[in-house]
Amino acid sequence: MPSPKISCIISAYNEESNLEATLNSIINHPLLEEIVVVNDASTDQTLNILQSFNSKRLNIISHHYNLGKSAAIKSGLKHVKNKFVLLLDADIPNITAANINSLTKPIINGKFDVAIALIGDRLQRLFKVDILSGIRCTTKDILVNFLDLYQPEGYEFEVLFNKYLLENKLSFCFIDWTNSYFKYSTEKYGRISGTKRIIAKRLAIYKKIGFVNFYLQYAKMFFRKNKFHQNYRAQNANL
Repeated sequence: MPSPKISCIISAYNEESNLEATLNSIINHPLLEEIVVVNDASTDQTLNILQSFNSKRLNIISHHYNLGKSAAIKSGLKHVKNKFVLLLDADIPNITAANINSLTKPIINGKFDVAIALIGDRLQRLFKVDILSGIRCTTKDILVNFLDLYQPEGYEFEVLFNKYLLENKLSFCFIDWTNSYFKYSTEKYGRISGTKRIIAKRLAIYKKIGFVNFYLQYAKMFFRKNKFHQNYRAQNANL
């Protein structure tokens, strides 16, 4: 029986220094039948880099205006054709085939509704919870339903998706991408500009769900994750 195919969506805004390496690391993965990259009105060489790839798997969608990650994912979903969807960030250049396999197989095998890559700092890896990770695998139906119900904007996607998971009692797991690495905003944009972006992102999230609720979400996902953990370890042996 052939393996199910997966559609990958990447939102890219001014990622000229990262995107080529990221695409090179995934473009030939056998599970990824199509890679939809949404160029969110980049002003650098992002579009030129995308157009330099000669691959039938790659589908380039361009926004005329910068609409943000949530809008980019919604645009990308309109073009995917597979049941399973992998959401990736554009700034993770060292993704391995093992990373892709570990994140997608719990969903393909029906073990969980959503798998989230654990790619944060040491504290997040210690507790095995990263509520802001944008690297996730799930089904197209779940994503479409979430976007229709919550209408996330800007930086809200991950925390509102977490809220959707918790409120609808969907099963989820965190998969540790031990060898993967992403660039923090301070590395990509410089210390001052990057710090401003980090603060702006966090304030936007606090405004949307509240300061207390943000940290309560960490706790809820930690304990819900533990509820699934023992069962997951047994299932993971057969993935």
